[in-house]
Amino acid sequence: MAESKELRGFKLPSECVDNCVDGGRSKVTEHELEEKGKLQFQESLRSVSELNHPRSISRFHPTLPVLACGVNGKVILFSAADGSIAFSHWQESRVKLGKRQTLTEFSYFAAIEWNVDGTLLAAGDDDGGVVVWNYPEGAILFEAKKHTALSVIGNIQWNPFRHDVLSTWNIYEKKLLLWNSSSERNLFYEFEYEIEIRGVAWISETQIALSFESGLIEIYEIDEGQPTAKTRVVQRLQHDSGVTWGGIQWSDKTQHLATCSRDGSIKIWVMASDQPIHSLECPSSGCWLGCFAMLISRSGKSDNDSELPENFTLACGLEDGSIAIWSPLTKSEQSRHRILNFGPENEVVVDSLSFSPDGRLLASLVGDEDGNQLIIWSTTTWMPVFANRIHVYYPFWLSWLTTKLQSGVYYKLAVPQYVKHQDEVFVVELMPTGSNVHHSHS
Repeated sequence: MAESKELRGFKLPSECVDNCVDGGRSKVTEHELEEKGKLQFQESLRSVSELNHPRSISRFHPTLPVLACGVNGKVILFSAADGSIAFSHWQESRVKLGKRQTLTEFSYFAAIEWNVDGTLLAAGDDDGGVVVWNYPEGAILFEAKKHTALSVIGNIQWNPFRHDVLSTWNIYEKKLLLWNSSSERNLFYEFEYEIEIRGVAWISETQIALSFESGLIEIYEIDEGQPTAKTRVVQRLQHDSGVTWGGIQWSDKTQHLATCSRDGSIKIWVMASDQPIHSLECPSSGCWLGCFAMLISRSGKSDNDSELPENFTLACGLEDGSIAIWSPLTKSEQSRHRILNFGPENEVVVDSLSFSPDGRLLASLVGDEDGNQLIIWSTTTWMPVFANRIHVYYPFWLSWLTTKLQSGVYYKLAVPQYVKHQDEVFVVELMPTGSNVHHSHS
């Protein structure tokens, strides 16, 4: 049964939020935040048929109002005529995506991910298996078990420059596999190392950057030739400390590589040098695992130079519970770097960060002694516009859908919440103030 709940207010972790910009600090109260808000919120719980396990993963399609929910070896799709329709009224597809069951049994899908144009959907399971379906047909293009048995394949990285190529890896397996869903030889290369791989970033059709626990970053050129593919290292970079899990991002627009490490340093690299061109030392004991997000600036003119086409913004969760915001190419030094704090004690941990597709919002999952909170920030003011306590279930992945209509912009955020009933999916919906959420397509 579908359930929607309107959220009229919220409580912040410490009743106020500190927003520090290069040493300056200001505080804003709950009342002031609600008065300044331009969005209204609603949370929806949807029952999902045939699911009986709390470990579920939900990923929105990159362009269409479609949500893929994966758990227990099946992927169930929800869809609507447009993204402004309340999630409680989205239709569940009768067709379930699954595996052929010709391989060994597995318990659940540990990761699902759309390719950049939403024509393919990949999933990795808890027993070293990988499967790719096409969309909207739902046909299996390939399935294989080439990772180590019992290896949880929780990391899938599609190549945004070649829509049929992807990488899969497990942080503890010390191996990364490259796949081509359009080739008869689906698995075309295996990287194997003595140290743990911490992150992957595709930087062109034929180049991939890998970061390691030692702080080493290697960029490979891939020749997917016959009969076997070959690779060669074209550049090596080095952090003083180990790169955090997921701590590598690529900006194709500006041709910069961004990395963060456990010693609290964030570095910006260009391919012509083995030395960083920009570096930020965060006032913390280090960068937290998996909390590194990049916002590529929107095109067009802007009064805010952090939004100029040649710039980008990084968000990094730190081990003291704060969030570092850095726009390294911003002309104004005063607005280049800021720290978002949740309170004077900072007895929290940032578990996940994700920018909305249009870059206007930043979602953060924050853990404290009482559980978790979802806090959503405006990237214009860097003040929270929403906060609510939830019960998160690992992995802490967040997924956005943005829909622009004449009435305004509608946002949906899928959150991996641990719910009372094990067959429910949790989505937070944000809509323009004064608008009514659409329950059907008119």
